[in-house]
Amino acid sequence: MTLVDSLEGIVWECEFPSYRLTFVSQQAERLLGYPIKEWLESPNFFWGHLHEADKSRVMEYCREAILKKKNHQIEYRFFRKNGEMIWLRDLVTVVVEHDQPVKLRGVIFDITQSKQAETVLQESEERFRHLNEAIPQQVWTARPDGSLDYVNPRVLEYFGYPFEEMIGQGWQRFLHPDDLPGCLDCWARARETNQPYEIEFRLLRGSDHSFRWHLGRALPVFNSEGQVVKWFGSNTDITQLKQLENQVRQSQKMEAIGTLAGGIAHDFNNILMAILGYAELAKLSTRDNKGAQRNLEEVMVAGQRAKELVQQILAFSRQTEQIRQPLDLQLVVKEVCKFLRATLPATIDIRQNFAEATSIILGDPIQMHQVLMNLCANAEHAMRVRGGILELKVEHVTGEPDGIGIHPYPKGGAYIRLTVRDTGSGMTPEVAQRIFDPFYTTKEVGEGTGMGLAVVHGIVISHGGVIKVESEPGQGTTFNIYFPEMEARGHQGDDIPLQQEIFIGRGHILFVEDEEPLARLGEETLRSLGYEVMVCTSSIEALETFRADPFRFDAVVTDQTMPNMTGEALAGEMLQLRSDVPIILCTGFSHSMTPEKAKAMGIRAFLLKPLLIKDLARALREALHL
Repeated sequence: MTLVDSLEGIVWECEFPSYRLTFVSQQAERLLGYPIKEWLESPNFFWGHLHEADKSRVMEYCREAILKKKNHQIEYRFFRKNGEMIWLRDLVTVVVEHDQPVKLRGVIFDITQSKQAETVLQESEERFRHLNEAIPQQVWTARPDGSLDYVNPRVLEYFGYPFEEMIGQGWQRFLHPDDLPGCLDCWARARETNQPYEIEFRLLRGSDHSFRWHLGRALPVFNSEGQVVKWFGSNTDITQLKQLENQVRQSQKMEAIGTLAGGIAHDFNNILMAILGYAELAKLSTRDNKGAQRNLEEVMVAGQRAKELVQQILAFSRQTEQIRQPLDLQLVVKEVCKFLRATLPATIDIRQNFAEATSIILGDPIQMHQVLMNLCANAEHAMRVRGGILELKVEHVTGEPDGIGIHPYPKGGAYIRLTVRDTGSGMTPEVAQRIFDPFYTTKEVGEGTGMGLAVVHGIVISHGGVIKVESEPGQGTTFNIYFPEMEARGHQGDDIPLQQEIFIGRGHILFVEDEEPLARLGEETLRSLGYEVMVCTSSIEALETFRADPFRFDAVVTDQTMPNMTGEALAGEMLQLRSDVPIILCTGFSHSMTPEKAKAMGIRAFLLKPLLIKDLARALREALHL
């Protein structure tokens, strides 16, 4: 065997321009299966077995290269004698004599395996590309020094920059300034240890210039020598997850506040019961003393405000049901203004403006207080540095209001418009568009939760109202809220003088209260209303007394929260002894007892402390059918 025949490739020679083969090595037969005789005797042997799709390309390429007298190489597909197609690489030398190409000499190698591997790689890269374009995460690859060399379309969409501007080291400019040091430290440790990493950070979004939370993950890619040749990473937007975490934390806080509020409400309402009750009794006994009457009236007003404050705390912690009733919005504004004057700095001038005598809506007074307090708190924050004017205005309007919310009158109607205006720092249009989003806030960390205006929005919508905000930077902010108006007729306040109603009753009442001051108050109150009273400061004692003679008493008035036996349990025992006994259950606050549950047990009335004399008197007369 000659040296040529021992080579791995097929050595050949042909004339030019006829392309007639003059020599082919034995490797041609071993590799392709055709006898050497066929190669040499058939003028078109090569072209006849070349893949049809490659013929014109190979012929044109070779012709141009030969005319330029350039050595060249080309790849093409060729069919073996058994019909199998293989890939070949042909290295061609042009033999030139007298400045003219006269012969071609070459070596052909089988590159089928490398082509197959190349195809597999291309298919893999194509799958990778489709996957990266389909998934919602941002995907990137980086060189060992951290400079990006690939980003998927999600990255371009998020940041709003073309591919060319995202490649390199510029990614750091998109990080939140507070997160940049931590990210750089994490990246430095990863490069030093060649270990995967995971970190949370905020990235600036191009469309609205807001920072959104992302979870970044990356892992190193090693070569055969164990060296890092690339980093593969992804960024997942976790902003909603962060918001849900905040909601859970807020919910847990509210649950804790609710538990605390319930305990405070019970004890505080009992204290208020004594203050209001004894003040009322004092008013009845000093009717001829005008000075004392005025002083006691102030005590009553203060007590009522304290009662409402407890209700606000319970409503805020969702411990009481929101009850809607005909409500004069002007009275709510006046109450809020009194509170604000005592709490806001003197640099803020509070003004109130009422266009009509009354402004009646169907609303929850606690929630209306919450709306006003939240709006005024935001106004105070906007004017904290330079001061300014805070104006609250209530007026009647007709037509179709412009804003966000429910429009109960599609063709226009009568509304009460509540306006809260400040001359503070104002807002940009971008901020104004997002102020009602939960957890969105422009305040510093620790100064706001981002829930105040979201709560305002929810309350307005639940009342069938419409809310609109107008603001410009440096020009202040105006909130206009529209509530459907109610007719004033039939709306009465709760301040009905005691002597205007007939509360005098008759009968024997068993009064059960474990706190001595309230027990004495109950006894005096009931006697002043004409009832005979027996007082028990122990629920166990009261049950034994009732068991001894169930028909001795015409009605039972009992507290709910007592040692040894609750009012609920006491009522159940008494009803078993005498099913028709009228029972009135009173409580400062109870987690377990509700008006519906009391009614289902057979209890005639369920009253919340602190009670006015008229509340208890009315309930007794109804229970006794007087």
